[in-house]
Amino acid sequence: MLALSDPATPIMLPVPTMVRDEEAKQAAAAAAKQAKTKKALQDLGLDESLQGEEAEEMLTAARPWKDKVASASPEEQVILKELEDAVAKWRQETAVKMMMAPVNVCAELTMYLILVASAKSARGAPDEQALRSLGCLVGSSDLVAALQPVSQKVRANDQLAAKKVWDTKVSAPHTLVNKGETM
Repeated sequence: MLALSDPATPIMLPVPTMVRDEEAKQAAAAAAKQAKTKKALQDLGLDESLQGEEAEEMLTAARPWKDKVASASPEEQVILKELEDAVAKWRQETAVKMMMAPVNVCAELTMYLILVASAKSARGAPDEQALRSLGCLVGSSDLVAALQPVSQKVRANDQLAAKKVWDTKVSAPHTLVNKGETM
């Protein structure tokens, strides 16, 4: 009756159980997703403090590079490490030259995109336009020059690996038939 006597007084109704249950499910799903993302960041050796969309973007950019390095042969891992070091060195030198923080020269996410593009490029280091499209807006000509020697090693290693596969197929074709059956 008190609420009816004063129209300005809000009437508080209890929240339905169904609504509370749905909110609890959504909160649990969000917490599980956040824990999964944090674990993925930790597994890849990335900054665990990233959250939400930023964390997802970092995982999307870094996972192909980290997977490539992890699945590479020991010789290829050395070359890929040289490629990573070349990008990091370029980033640091450019930051010093331009009196900027390294992250302003090239964000970590962009570094992973550049590394993947450089490792995948069949013709060597990506050109300036490709680097700009990946988000490298400063010093891209210097980066092309820094990547060129290492990218040539990556390409040479890929060609050697392809030749080994080809030689295996040509020299022992009978072993490539269904589950070891001979022709």
